[in-house]
Amino acid sequence: MESLIFTYEGYKNTNIGDYIQSLAAKQFWDSTNIQYYHRDKLNQYSGASAKVIMNGWFTHQPQNWPPSPNISPLFVAFHLNTSAYEKLLSDKSIEYLKKHEPIGCRDENTVAALSKKGVNAYFSSCLTTTLGYKYASSKQRKNIYIVDPVHYVPEMNFKLRKLRLLFEYIPHFKGINRYIRKIKKQNIYDLSFSYKNLNRYAAIIRSYNILRQILSPKDLSDAIILTQYHYDYEYPTNESRFKRAEELIHLYSEAQLVITSRIHCALPCLGLKTPVIFLQNKDDSIESTCRFNGLLELLNVIEFRKNKIIKSPYKLPLDPDKMNNTTRYLSYANKLIERCKAFANKNGKE
Repeated sequence: MESLIFTYEGYKNTNIGDYIQSLAAKQFWDSTNIQYYHRDKLNQYSGASAKVIMNGWFTHQPQNWPPSPNISPLFVAFHLNTSAYEKLLSDKSIEYLKKHEPIGCRDENTVAALSKKGVNAYFSSCLTTTLGYKYASSKQRKNIYIVDPVHYVPEMNFKLRKLRLLFEYIPHFKGINRYIRKIKKQNIYDLSFSYKNLNRYAAIIRSYNILRQILSPKDLSDAIILTQYHYDYEYPTNESRFKRAEELIHLYSEAQLVITSRIHCALPCLGLKTPVIFLQNKDDSIESTCRFNGLLELLNVIEFRKNKIIKSPYKLPLDPDKMNNTTRYLSYANKLIERCKAFANKNGKE
């Protein structure tokens, strides 16, 4: 039987975190039988019978749900986004989900939404916490990686946005300029000064203003800046996106510390046993925050609103040598590994 791995092409922006989720599923398959198929077009699949680990964010195209009958799914680490509730909680969808119970959910909000509809659902955590199964490293840890510390800035009209940027930039312009030069030197992404990049500059300015409260000047200066979010043309093919996802996993596996607001950077770090700080933006949208219930309890979390840290379990600035993760994720990760291996080794459905 074939095995499907999700791809996510066709959108103007690319979240490498999606491809990291696909690599988490790929760990469990024999590479000779793998096909790549778009996550949001599963109803159109007409190939040979195929097994799919149905992990991830569902869905940008709810009109394409439920999947083709040629697909045999294992529902683990499944996130039902609030933006897709109408279609994915319809009678037709619930009937489909009940055929494939139990449904392992990535977050407690998804558990609650499905349970209310009579679906046997449970909290499984995220499949990316199993990445140590293949990608664990024994190398000496080095480097602090900063990965999209602020990736969401609330929308506002153009004039107000420019004024807000100026207001946030001026008090710390020297440090922000150094931060921007570092990004340009590392060639992380397109930072040409243009309207389309205004959100990037807004996120950079706010990122610096948050990070200077978290890290010492030396640690901030020495840290390596990364991103998981790109315009589609920066990594234009699925091949280049999978390659970048694997590169990032290897970097995280050897890091001394990772600081991020990307859930699919933070959770992989748990699985890789890399100390990680998750920055929770309290200004974030409901479509984003609905993903977190149940997952944040597994992470070291620092909360911020606008430019201010409002809650930290640690004395700031952080001492990278004293950072450790909790092990609360481990029991979930071990169960995910067992279930995915059993599914991959069976002929037909689980």
